[in-house]
Parts: sequence; C-alpha cells; structure tokens
Amino acid sequence: MGVKPTLIESFVANVCTDDFVSKLNTSLSIGLNRELASSALKKSLSIPKMDFGDLAFNSFVFLNAIPELKTKFPRSEINKLVQIISDVFSTSNLSIVDRVVPVAPYVNIFLNPNELLKIAFDNYWFDTDLSSNRGKILIEHTSINPSGPVNVARIRNSFIGDTLVRIHKALGFDVDVHYYVNDVGKQVAILAVAKMEKVPPDENLMKEFSKYKDRPDFKTFFVYVPANKLYNTDPSFKSKVEELLKKCELGDEESLAKLKETAKFCLDGQIKSLERVGIRFDSFDFESQFLESGKVREIIDRLKSLPEHSTFEGNHVLNLEKYGIKSRFGGVVFERSNGTSVYLTRDIAYHIMKLKLADKLITVLGEDHKAEFKTLKTILKMLGVLDDDSKLDVVHFAFVNFSGKKMSTRKGLIVPLDAVIDEGVDEVLKILNSRDENFSDGQKQVIAEAVATSAIRYFELKVAPSKQISFDWESALNFEGQTGPYIQYSLVRAKKIIEKSKLDPASLNIDYVDSKNYTDSEKELLKKILDFRKFVEDSAYKKAPHILALYAYELANTFSKFYEESPVLVDDRSLMTQRLIVVVLFKNVMSKLLELLGLSELEEM
Repeated sequence: MGVKPTLIESFVANVCTDDFVSKLNTSLSIGLNRELASSALKKSLSIPKMDFGDLAFNSFVFLNAIPELKTKFPRSEINKLVQIISDVFSTSNLSIVDRVVPVAPYVNIFLNPNELLKIAFDNYWFDTDLSSNRGKILIEHTSINPSGPVNVARIRNSFIGDTLVRIHKALGFDVDVHYYVNDVGKQVAILAVAKMEKVPPDENLMKEFSKYKDRPDFKTFFVYVPANKLYNTDPSFKSKVEELLKKCELGDEESLAKLKETAKFCLDGQIKSLERVGIRFDSFDFESQFLESGKVREIIDRLKSLPEHSTFEGNHVLNLEKYGIKSRFGGVVFERSNGTSVYLTRDIAYHIMKLKLADKLITVLGEDHKAEFKTLKTILKMLGVLDDDSKLDVVHFAFVNFSGKKMSTRKGLIVPLDAVIDEGVDEVLKILNSRDENFSDGQKQVIAEAVATSAIRYFELKVAPSKQISFDWESALNFEGQTGPYIQYSLVRAKKIIEKSKLDPASLNIDYVDSKNYTDSEKELLKKILDFRKFVEDSAYKKAPHILALYAYELANTFSKFYEESPVLVDDRSLMTQRLIVVVLFKNVMSKLLELLGLSELEEM
C-alpha cells in the first residue's frame, strides 16, 4: 500500500547504489551522499520522445542542482560533464540500464525492458491505492440556484468539482464535499410567493418537457418563469417578494421555513440528475442557517467597524479601491438601505464556517464570479480570518455552449442535463441496434446509459476549465479519438484479452519472463503506466482535471498501438506471460483512471 513511485523515482531508487554514488564522486571530485545524489539525479531526468531513449539526463539541470560543480564545468565544458556521467552509468553494473548514448547536453538512457517490466509489476500489481493521511480539504462545487433543473451549461462545475474530489481522496486527503444552497435569494422568494399566490405553471414549458413533468425541479421551473415575469411587471407581487426577504433577514422563522421548503423541493430533483452522473455530496449548507443563527448580523456589525466602511445612498459599503477593487456604488455593498444583507455578506459567514472545518478550501465557480471571489477573499483577510492565501483556492470555469442555443432560466431557455443524457442514450442505442451484438434490451440500456453519461462527462473534462466548450453528441460519442467511449472501450478490450487467455491474472509470475522480444509500443505502454501517479498529482496540484483526462486518452492510445503490434495470446509461454502482465497492469491503472474521472466501467461494449 501507499504512494507509488513514478518511472523516474523508480529509476533513481535502482540507480543510486553505493557503488554508483562512489563512482560519481570519484569522477567529479566531489563528496555527494546518496540523498543529495538522488535529489540531483531526479531533478535532471525527464521522459523524452521514444527515439531519444527511455529517459534523458539533462546536464545543465544537474549543474544547477549541485552548485559546487558550476565552476568546474562552465558551458564550454559541458561535453566533458556529459561524457563523465555517461561513463559512470556505463561502468556501474546497473541492471536497469541497457545502454547510454551521450548527446550533449543530454545523456540518453535506454532501459532494460525486463527490469522495466519488473518495476511496473512490483509497483502496480493489483495495487493502485495511493492513500495516505495528507490533511483535510473541503471542496464546494455545483451550488446552482434551486429554481429549475440542472442546466447543461452549468454541469461542468459539477464534473470539475467531483473529479477534484476523487483525485484528492485517491491521494490520501480527507475530503468533505459541500453544496451551498441559496435558499434566501430573490429567486427562491419569487417561487415561495408564487406558491402562496397560486401562480399557474407555464403550459408551453410543460409540453416541451412533458417527459419530466413529475420531477420537482421541473415543476419548480414551470412556475418560476411566469413568476419571474410577474416580479418584473407587477409591483404588488414584487412588494410581497421583498417583504418576505426582509422578514427572513429579521430571523422570522416562518418565512425562513417557507424559503427553505421551496428550495428543498427543487433540490430533490436536482440531486437525482447529479446522481445520474455519479455526483454526491457530504453536506448541503443552506444560506438560511446563517440568518437563523445570527451570524450574518454579526458579520455586518464587524464590517461596519472596519475603517473602509461608509454609506452610499443609504447602503452600507466597503471602499476597497486600495485593494484594486472598484464599485460604481461608492464601494462594495454588504447591507442594503432597507436593512437586508446581500449574497456576499452571507457568503462571508459561510466561508468563515468552512475555514474552521478544514485545512484548505477549494471552490469551483463560473468565470462570471471572478470579481466576487476576489472581493470575498479580500474581506476575509481584512477580518483576520484568512491569514494564508493557499487556504482558500478557486477553480473558475468557462461555460458550455450547446448547439448554439442561448440559455436563461429566467426566460425559460434551458437545456436540461437529463434531456441531453437521454438524447445521448438514444444515439448509443441506435449504434448498438445497428450492430450484430448479442445483447439483451436490458444490457443495451445499461451500456447506453453508461456510455452516454461518460461521454458527456469526459467531453467537458478534457478541456482546460478556463476554455469554453461547444458540446455536440457527434463528437462526444465518437469511438475514435479523445472521447469517453474510446477510453471505455480500451479497458473492455483489455478485459477480453485476459478472459481469452483463460489464465488467472493472480497466478502470473514475473519469474517466467526472460525475453528480449519487446516491441517499442510495449515499452512505451510500460513507461506510460509508470507515469500514472505523476499525472494524478499534477491534476490535484494544478486543480486541472483535464490533465488526467488527457493522460487517460494517451494511455488508451498507447495500449491501442501495443494491441496492434504485440500479440498477447501466443504459444511462447514467457512471451505470453510478459505481455499478459502488461495488459493486466494497463487494466488496473485504466480502471482506476475511470474511477477518478467518474466514467463508468463496462464489461461489454
């Protein structure tokens, strides 16, 4: 168990023997210990293109890691250093090294494929658990308004957040997943008044989405659109909404209960959509709780005591210009002239609570919230509750376009996630029905659901969060290229090879392998497998799931090339064992990748 080494880490662990370090010190006339030699070597190694070896040693990086060598080997003497390092590798009797080729400023290192297989076998044999105790992280994501169904334009938030949750858990962090429910916002108040006033639902919308007419989130949406129109055209209706919000601000329990009940009704339907794509939460935090507890009023009082506080047209504001934050209202508003708080004020109370629950917070927000998040972070620092920027992190994402459609819940222009998935399921069923596959109708439905949900999820994950996406099913469901179905199918193919071998994978013995017959694609697949942890950690550190999504595609693509070049089910027992081990290693790592990316694993496809 525990964290698995990458190829470079495994190589350094095998190379840095006492004999190697001794030869290195003698040749360079220095006094490195094994720890320093390992550190310098690790920094100096990278994985080059296949033609340039399996690993490349960069002499300039090595010099920067060991400053005392810089005077001995100036740039004009770099060839001499390259030759010395090359000689040390060649004379140290290292079983992992097959040969080295000095090409200044690099030393290209070719590995013994049997040793490479052994490293992969030892490190990943039925064990890709990366767990260890690395602290507590609270990740908040999704947090969409409870005024209608989950919109495909916003589901990217959920995919990014949920994947970050899975990655951090795999890396050994204790992760709490939170959803912030805006149950005291204007939209929910409009819905609550609409319920009291018995506002009829929009019949056109009911017809358009008749398939989902019994879902609470859709029922909410059908009423919200006409109610929002009333709010904007009927002064009496608007007055009732504002009065309800004011009562909530004053802590009126009955009013707060009405809004919370309204939000929960819609949330129940939204949760069903999210569960359909494998997304779950540990906690649902309601805005109303911070009004009920008096925390919002405490925050307002604290903000009024800050030197940046002033009033503008009756509103209480903070002048944050010295922090680079300007506002056309004379400052950032935190309490309106009628005594009600704004979303920012309640968000401050929420973040103060969250900061007490974890060592680090990560929030996933749309790119339209960049200014608000900067303001929030600035105020938390001013209040003295945030002393380290790294404790509060954010991932901003660009929205998704869907077939050129404009989306607005207020106007009734939405593309619900369920409708998109159902469309994908229908497309997959058409493909399955056109093939001569011996699947029952039930099996087809399971496969179609798994492929469709994974296709949309991967399509939105594979692009950097900051880049906008235009979604279309033709691209997402392609079984070739960087798509969810292509990655899913690579794992199904590996399972079929193992099944056809009629061998128990647990009985495979590395001792039976003693072969020189390794194809280039076989070595590349082994190296790619050993890079698994590096990509997981890069994705977590950079909060960028697309890095792991790209790795999954590269791994699937490398396996495809291996499959074409390297027949597994052959008569030669040693060769079959060797290649079957590679297939099993691929299967284990790809299975873990699908889990981390939230894609469905299938037995048939």
